[in-house]
This record gives sequence, structure tokens and C-alpha cells, in this order.
Amino acid sequence: MTKIVSYEELKIMNYNDFVENIDLLFEKQEDLTRLLYGKRENFNNYLGLIENTRETLLGSNDLELKKRIVNAHPRIGEQKVKLSILSYQEQRSSEDKPNDPIIEALAKLNEQYENKFGFKFIVFVNGRTKQEIIPVIEKRLLHTDTLSELNLGLSEMMDIAKSRLSKLTITHKL
Repeated sequence: MTKIVSYEELKIMNYNDFVENIDLLFEKQEDLTRLLYGKRENFNNYLGLIENTRETLLGSNDLELKKRIVNAHPRIGEQKVKLSILSYQEQRSSEDKPNDPIIEALAKLNEQYENKFGFKFIVFVNGRTKQEIIPVIEKRLLHTDTLSELNLGLSEMMDIAKSRLSKLTITHKL
């Protein structure tokens, strides 16, 4: 099982060590990492940090920042060589095969979504199969409000981080 340091230790870490640990919860993205690092001392636990980051991002008017953060996340169905370890574990399926029509459908839907909104489709998979995600992305392609869709993707990212946190073992190195 992957391990993450206690929040007490995270609060006092230097930036490089912080990055190594926080990247277990979030996909690597420098703007997000700096935001989290700057907030870390204001909270007593990971959940507080995640929820405050959600509020901060959803309340931000910086659309380019939001897009950069969302675009750091892998596409649903993306080849495993491009995924972080935790993304791969979340998305893997025993049904994955080369030339899989479901993977091909997801690739097309991802492309349609990105062409329409200008950023990647993000959803908290939460144990659903890739086939079960197809109607979700199809429904979201019907949305017309780009800002609402961008905020939904950011919120989904925070749900993913909370789920990842629940699966990690917290260690104490102090």
C-alpha cells in the first residue's frame, strides 16, 4: 500500500518533500502544488486542505489557472504509460484490451469534450467501469456553460483526492 506522511509532518516539510507527498493525492501541476503548499499551515488535516482548495478554486476568476489544473489530470481511458500510479489503479480494468471499442469510444468522446470546452473531461470514476463512464461524458457534452463545466471538473478532482487519501496509509516520520 502506498504511504503518505502525517499531516503534522506535511505542514513543516520543505517544498520538494511536500511535492513528493502531495502528488499522491493530486496529479502533478505546479500551480496547484504552490497553492496547496501556501495553504498547508492553515489546516489540521488533509481533508481541510482539500476542501479549502476546492472552495478557493471554485471561487477563482482565473480561468486559465483552472484550465491548467484540470489539464494536468489524465484522460479517462488513456494508455497506462501516461498515467500516474494511482490514476492507473483507479482506471484499470481486467477488460482492457488493445483496440478495445470502449477505449476507442472514450478517446473520441474525450476529443469532442476537449474541442467543445477547451480542457479535459474529469470525473470521479468511483469504481465505475469505462463503459459506465461513456453516458456520463455524453451527458456532460450536452452542457453549454463552460465555467460550470470547468468548476465541475475541479470539484471532481477534489473528490478524487479525498478518495485517494482514504486509500493511503498515513505514516509518522517525526
